[in-house]
Amino acid sequence: MPDQIEPRISQHDLDVILSSAGKTRPNSPARLAALDVIHNGNTDLLTRLTALLLTSDSKNTAERQTAAWVLGMATMSPDQRDAAISTLIQVLESQPTSQIIKKHLKNTAWITMGLSTFLVIWINLTSSYLREPSIIIWIQMFLILFTFFCATFVPARVYWDRKNSTSVKSMAIWSLGKWKSVDSLGTLAECLWDTNLGVRTAAAEALHELLPTVSSEHYGILGATSIVNLARALFHNDTQLVMKILDALDKIGTSHAIPFVTTVTQRGRTARIKDAAHSVLTTLEQRQRQESSKDRLLRPSTSHASAENLLRPVTATETDPNYLLRVASADEN
Repeated sequence: MPDQIEPRISQHDLDVILSSAGKTRPNSPARLAALDVIHNGNTDLLTRLTALLLTSDSKNTAERQTAAWVLGMATMSPDQRDAAISTLIQVLESQPTSQIIKKHLKNTAWITMGLSTFLVIWINLTSSYLREPSIIIWIQMFLILFTFFCATFVPARVYWDRKNSTSVKSMAIWSLGKWKSVDSLGTLAECLWDTNLGVRTAAAEALHELLPTVSSEHYGILGATSIVNLARALFHNDTQLVMKILDALDKIGTSHAIPFVTTVTQRGRTARIKDAAHSVLTTLEQRQRQESSKDRLLRPSTSHASAENLLRPVTATETDPNYLLRVASADEN
């Protein structure tokens, strides 16, 4: 009996994409790209998917989810892979709740200004009729309804946009977990503190898959912000994840993680975590001393001599050039 060939895309991955692609338009780029990836493994629509994924239109939520799935499953060249990872990271770091609220407050302010201008013009044109009680009642009712609209519209839109944004973020995290890129560690660690439970769960699952792939060869890839985000994740309630983070910091951590690791040595959830934190702290402090000594070796030396003295041009002398070049006489010899 011949061995069964394992499909390139698992049934779980197919279920993930079918739930999103089924809500898209039949001719949408995201849907067509997903079908290409399912059947052929790659697609020629990566550029269009990147532009689609970076839009913040809540009407395209299903298409953006599908685009995020394609960027995690398509066969790509190294340059395309780096571009896809950068796009997914950008999706996770954009559109926080504060920006969503600010956007809808701005829209509400424009609506308020427009309606206020209309009311002022209307009142001036119909001032002779304002003595009628019915007109005053209608104005009061309009103001009450408009106030109620503003009080309910902004929270409802914020909730709806946040819901759509978190679904796209969860798919982007899922795709980043497929790529297992060390560059995304800081962003995924920051998502552990997202306000949405689905995003936090997806980030934890992606980190569980990504952290074991970290090695000492990756030292220096992450910047200060990413190291701090990763170190803050040491206070997560998943003790197994904390142990994996400590192991990663032992290999790629810098001095920026020392304050967080020091706190864990004192307030770790278990004795095993505290012991591991002590070991990591020793490594980080040793690495900090090496970085300091390297900085001292590379620091330029200072000199008391001024640049003018060092670069002073040669001044002309009063000696005649002909005297320097004439043949010496016997008496001078």
